Amino acid sequence: MDYRKAEILIVDSIAENRDTCAHLLEDLDAVFYLSESMTHALAHIAENDVSALVISSDLSENEGFALINRLLAGSETRHIPIILLLPHLSDEKRKLHEALFAGVDFLYKPVAEKTLRSKVEHLIQLHRNREVLKHLHDESEKLFKAADEGVLGIDSNGVVVLANASAGRLLGSTPTQLLGLYLETILEEAHHKLVSQWHEHPIYQACREGSILHVKKSKFWRTDGAVFNASFAAVPVSNMDEMDIVFAFKELNKRNERSEKVTALSNRDHLTSLPNRARSEEVIDEVLSKAKKNREEMAVLLVNLDHFRYINEGLGHDFGDRLLIEVARRLQILVRGEDFVGRLGGDEFPIVLENLDASENAGVVARKIINEMAQPYLLDGHEVSIGASVGIAVYPSCGNSGQELLKNAAMALKRAKVIGRNVYQYFTTEMNTQVVQWMRLEQDLRKAMEAKQVFIEYEEISDASTDIRVGLAPKIYWNHPDQGLLDEKTIVATADEIGLLAGLADWVLDEALQYLYGYQQIQSDGKKLNLFLEIYHCQLVKDDFLPKFLASLHKYNLAPENIVIVLSEKVLSSRSSSSESKMGKLIQAGLKIAVKDFGSGYGSLALFNKFKFHYVEIADSLTQSEPGNEVGEVVLKSLIDLSHRLDVKVVVAANQPAETNYLRNLHCDYIQKPFR
Repeated sequence: MDYRKAEILIVDSIAENRDTCAHLLEDLDAVFYLSESMTHALAHIAENDVSALVISSDLSENEGFALINRLLAGSETRHIPIILLLPHLSDEKRKLHEALFAGVDFLYKPVAEKTLRSKVEHLIQLHRNREVLKHLHDESEKLFKAADEGVLGIDSNGVVVLANASAGRLLGSTPTQLLGLYLETILEEAHHKLVSQWHEHPIYQACREGSILHVKKSKFWRTDGAVFNASFAAVPVSNMDEMDIVFAFKELNKRNERSEKVTALSNRDHLTSLPNRARSEEVIDEVLSKAKKNREEMAVLLVNLDHFRYINEGLGHDFGDRLLIEVARRLQILVRGEDFVGRLGGDEFPIVLENLDASENAGVVARKIINEMAQPYLLDGHEVSIGASVGIAVYPSCGNSGQELLKNAAMALKRAKVIGRNVYQYFTTEMNTQVVQWMRLEQDLRKAMEAKQVFIEYEEISDASTDIRVGLAPKIYWNHPDQGLLDEKTIVATADEIGLLAGLADWVLDEALQYLYGYQQIQSDGKKLNLFLEIYHCQLVKDDFLPKFLASLHKYNLAPENIVIVLSEKVLSSRSSSSESKMGKLIQAGLKIAVKDFGSGYGSLALFNKFKFHYVEIADSLTQSEPGNEVGEVVLKSLIDLSHRLDVKVVVAANQPAETNYLRNLHCDYIQKPFR
């Protein structure tokens, strides 16, 4: 049977915009009409059975908002789905139109063509299923337009394929946003439950046998976590390819529903809508109790983003909030249906895994999380990558109470941060001592920096073929009263963890520039040395970094071409458009760029397509392999040859004369070693 095509009305006061939108959508299975004003649009709707509208907020004098209000208020038009195209609004204007936004689907300008097409395709699907239902059941059209009764079409897998406007309003969504949801997620608290068990559900079982299922009172969950009570009827339908059940529901007792909404919201994090700390702790206790009863293993994972504060500092807290929302969404998709995801606050997310077959499975989940978190995020035109570290505590080996498991997961997370981030760690009893030592080290470093007990030693960089000194590199050390001499890696990791790295790095920068100036003043031959100076992500994200850095060069009468900015592969691979812009400006200013720890695995050869690097510093792990390690030598020689093909000089570190001779034979360009 041939059904009426969807009729979609495009409303925009600018003719070019209307034509562009129609052209973008013209190959879809629908008929498109164009309207230039609210008056014209209302007249068209009165004469035609419009399936959906695409409305621009550019209509004069807020006509777009007025048109939507008219449609939502009309008994014959409130069922029509609407897509609103609008610019980014201020908080005040968003609050002003808050009730309106709850009833429509909206996209911010400039609109992504793929996103708009996808949403219109969903509207066409809604229309098609509605037409099929209308031909099979004479009363369905009246029901579909009902103001107080939600109607959903459900397919054989329990997925929503049809929704009326009332269903959208009752569930705090829009009809198109309901498409693709499992019906179970509406009838159950399913924010952390994404795997359907539909074929075992009583609704499916009843309708499969041809019975109409009536339920007088059931809990329904809105998309914002609020709860309301409703009666529903599930009616099996036949002769429909895409729909097995018509599900109609009606809200009951609004007073009780409002009370339950307050309870639900009090257990939700306001930003991500995930369960908050209080609810997370309750769930840990509940799952632990179940594990004890059934003699099962369960685990608490604590996920923390690496260097999240640099996102807030560099791009702003609003951007950081949007990143957290996206992180929450990814985490919910990664876990099983019976598992739990919450937010403790900040960038810390607990995950509760129940009924583990083996404790090793918690590590499998942690690795999946780390890999997924590392995938780039595209937010407001910025492509950003951020890592994550995970601490794991498993019952019964890591604790016997919810509080103990959460505390031990936090200790394991701390250990993961210490050993290099972007990894996961299981809790062990030895960690108690290690974490206490680390916390004491943090306190000691604060005091040492205040007392200026951290000092700098310089290493020389010499030409591998002539052994002539060509550069200097500062290294940070700290003579700890109890632990002895601590190296730069330990100091940087500690300072980064407690938020002091930016200050420490700025101090090293100024001291090194001053040292280079003094060193060159006493050289009789007037030869200029290069200063290899490491810059960290916390410095690079500052808006005033480049002008202040160039001002410091001028202060010490140093030429930019004698400064080599050393950046780790991890920093270069961060994919922050802001950092990339600053990198380009550094090169334009005449400074040279070196890649630190090249070959360590953080970056990729794609980096060479973005920037012109002058040096690579081969990772120590590749240059300090055991004698006779043929594989290690092949890898090292390949990296050196590749760099030379790209016209990039190679710097390697050597501590002993034998190492120097070995590296010289591999044709590296420069050798970094202790100052003579």
